[in-house]
Amino acid sequence: MSFFNKLFSLKKGYLYLKLSILLIQVIPTISAVLAIISSSIGFFNTKNYYFKDKNNLPFLVAGFLLVFSCLTNNINDWGIPMKYPLNIGFDNWIGLFNWIPYFYVFWGLQYFLQNERSRLEATYCFLIGSLPVLISGLGQNFFNINGPYRFFNNLIVIFQRPLCSSIKESDLINVDCVSGITSFYNNPNYYGTYLLIILPLSLSILIYHFNKRHLQYFLPFSLIILYSIFLTNSRNALLGAFLSLKIFLYNILKLSFLKRFFSTLALTLFLLLVFLLIVRSNIEFIPETLKDKLLSINLANISASPRLRIWSKSLEMIQARPIFGWGVNAFKYFYNLNSNYLIQSHSHNIISEIALNYGLPSALLIYINFLYLSTKSLINAQINFKSKDIRKKIINLGWSLSAFIVCITFLFDMTYYDYKIAISFWIILSGTKSINDTYKNNLNTNNN
Repeated sequence: MSFFNKLFSLKKGYLYLKLSILLIQVIPTISAVLAIISSSIGFFNTKNYYFKDKNNLPFLVAGFLLVFSCLTNNINDWGIPMKYPLNIGFDNWIGLFNWIPYFYVFWGLQYFLQNERSRLEATYCFLIGSLPVLISGLGQNFFNINGPYRFFNNLIVIFQRPLCSSIKESDLINVDCVSGITSFYNNPNYYGTYLLIILPLSLSILIYHFNKRHLQYFLPFSLIILYSIFLTNSRNALLGAFLSLKIFLYNILKLSFLKRFFSTLALTLFLLLVFLLIVRSNIEFIPETLKDKLLSINLANISASPRLRIWSKSLEMIQARPIFGWGVNAFKYFYNLNSNYLIQSHSHNIISEIALNYGLPSALLIYINFLYLSTKSLINAQINFKSKDIRKKIINLGWSLSAFIVCITFLFDMTYYDYKIAISFWIILSGTKSINDTYKNNLNTNNN
C-alpha cells in the first residue's frame, strides 16, 4: 500500500475524526481541517448514495439558495448612506463558510459514527477535550485568571474575559468585563452552549459506567459541568441544562408510563424548589449577578427585553425581503442605525439570522432539518429503551439529547457563529443521523 493510501485509509479517517474532536476547543482551525479530511475519506468509502438520502436534500437545496442569495444581494440596493464600513458582497461569500462546508462534513462523518462503539469512543474524545476548557473556566472564577491569551499567531486563543465582580467599581468603566465565566470563549452564552453540548454526553457516560469504581470519576465531572453552567450566568444555558436533566432522567427511569409521568412531575417540582432556594439564598458559590438576573424576571422586564426589540426588527426586515434576504451584516447596520440601544451584531435567533442574511426558504430548510434529525433521534433512543439494555443504548440518548437541546437554544441566541460550537454541533448531528439509520435498519430487519 502506498504512502498516500495509508495516509487516507479508513483507519486513518477514524483517527482524524477523534483527533478533530479532541482539538476542537484548543486548536479549532486544525480540528476543522481534520474533520474535513475525515469526512472526505468517509464520503468516498460509504456505500450509500448522497442523493437517495432525503435528509441531505434540504441542505443541498439550501446550499444552492445560499449561493444564489449571494449573487442577487447588492449593497447598493439599500439605497441609503453607509454608517459602518461594510462590504456586504464579500461578507456574503465569506459567510457561506458557516454553512456549506458543514453540509459536506455532515454526510462524510456519518461513515465513522455508524455504530454504538464508534459513538462511545467519540464521546470519550469530547469529554477529554473539554478538560482544559472546564479547568480554565474554574480558574477564571476562583483565581481571577483573566485573558486573553494568544499563542502561535492566534492559532490558539483563550479569551477568559474579566469578570465584572472581580474588578473594582472605580475601574469598571475602563474594562470590558462580563457577568459570567467565558473560559476559552468570547461570551458566557457561547460557553454555556458548549457546556450544553457535553452535559448529556457526560450524563450518558455516567450511566454507562455506573459502578463504585468509576462513579468517583464521572459523577464529579458531570457536577462540574453543571456548576460551570451556573457560573456562566446564562439563562439560556440554565434553561438548556434543566431540559437536559428532565429529559435524561425521564428516559432512564424503567417504570410504567404513569409512574414515569408522576416521577417526572415530582422531579420537576423538586428541581424548581432547589432552584428557588439557591436563588434566594446567600450561598456564596452561586454568582450574585445570576441571582439578580433570575429574580428580576417578570412580565414588565420581559416586555422591555432587548431581545424582543431585536426580534421585532428582524421580522420587519424579513417581511421586506423574505426570499433572498438582505446579506450578511445587514441587520447590524439597520438595527444600529440611529439607535440608542447597545450595538447588536446579529438577531439572536438562528431562523431569523439565516433569513436576514440569505432568505427565509434557506432558514426553514436548514433549521427544520436540524430539528427533525435531532427529534427523530431522540424519539428512537426512547423507543430503544423499552426493549434494549439501557447500558448499551445510553450513549445514543446522550448524542440525541445533545443535538436536540442545542437546536432549542439556537432559537434564543445565535451561538452557532463560534466555529468551535459549529464543528461540535455538526459532528453530534452526524451521529444522530447515524442513530436514525441504525434504528431504521434494525426495524427493517425485524420486519423481514
